[in-house]
Amino acid sequence: MKQIWSRRHDPWIMVWPLALAQMISWGCIFYAFSLFVTPLIADLGWTRQALNGALSLAFLTMAATAYPVGRWIDRNGGRGIMVVGCIAAGGLLIAASRVTEPIEFYLLWSCLGVCMACILYEPAFIVITQVFGFGAKRGIAAVTLLAGFSSTLFIPLIEFLLARYGWQDTYIILGLILLFLAAPLQWLFIPPKTIATQHDTALDQQRRGGFSLLKLCRRPVFWGLVIWAAGNSFMITGVLFQLVPLLKSAGVSVRDVVLCMTVFGPLQVLGRIAVMLFAHRIGTATLGTLTTIVFPLGVLVLLVAPYELVWLCLAVALIGAANGIATIVRGTAPAEWIGLTHYGKVAGAITVPVLIAGALSPSALAWVWQHHGAPAMLATILCSGLISAGGYAFARAYRDNY
Repeated sequence: MKQIWSRRHDPWIMVWPLALAQMISWGCIFYAFSLFVTPLIADLGWTRQALNGALSLAFLTMAATAYPVGRWIDRNGGRGIMVVGCIAAGGLLIAASRVTEPIEFYLLWSCLGVCMACILYEPAFIVITQVFGFGAKRGIAAVTLLAGFSSTLFIPLIEFLLARYGWQDTYIILGLILLFLAAPLQWLFIPPKTIATQHDTALDQQRRGGFSLLKLCRRPVFWGLVIWAAGNSFMITGVLFQLVPLLKSAGVSVRDVVLCMTVFGPLQVLGRIAVMLFAHRIGTATLGTLTTIVFPLGVLVLLVAPYELVWLCLAVALIGAANGIATIVRGTAPAEWIGLTHYGKVAGAITVPVLIAGALSPSALAWVWQHHGAPAMLATILCSGLISAGGYAFARAYRDNY
């Protein structure tokens, strides 16, 4: 145990506590939001639209913070900013237990958006890339594999806490979990400033030269990845936020809705397990191409097939598996195709349009649904998937090969 402790910053030792911290952070902040909507409406009389506006604001502040966070981690490592972000998020959740006015809720969630930019996937991917170097694909797969169980664990846990203690005490409990479990894990296991990949970064810098944001914006591969990732974000956010209301409005039974949606999480995990097992045989380019085919195919099934359980499960399975793999590709493609040395800045620049697309997706698709009907909404999601696929093909054509 003493030997393991002395090596706690080694890649395959630090990655699992980091993955556990990711699972906790996603569960306490992101997946928890929708579960608090009904209790807050019942207790405070707010509208559903007003509450969802707070989440959109959080996505926008997260987008505004993504590039500075990536730049900071490039220069200083990820431990400090991720720990501070986790502590701040815990304190904000505790403060949320005392809100009485919508303006207070909006202010809290705008600050939580900054915290999410410091502690969720993107900063974790930067840390993993710093530690693993060019072998980051399997490390990212490991983190997303464990974090993929976040909804499976935390949704029933939060539902239990809400039923037993109410929304105020539940917010306090979630805040304490972040403060006393997630933050210490990150402090103990994330290296203060990574030096493990000096050879990889020196090699990368020699090949690619210096970095500037203007230079990055002149590269076709960057814009291809932006279009792909933003379209992907618009599509998956639209499916997650609109599918359940769509199926209920179409008369699908609650039992069938729950059954088909439970397929999503396990298929995400299976996709990530496959990447971990076969990452050394299948390149990032092939994995990404696979997701750009499977993802729209799942949406197409929703668009043309009847709303029967077998077809719904097939559609959600395809979307879940594709999303599980696409998350890994989003973490590895910028490092492999644009550069490892300044990965944090590159990842932050790509993350900004991704988060904006995710923030706009629910409202935009709800407007299409209201004015043009459900088929038009699904067709819009499918079009975003096709645009995303085009962006990926463009990025793949102009990528660097090292």
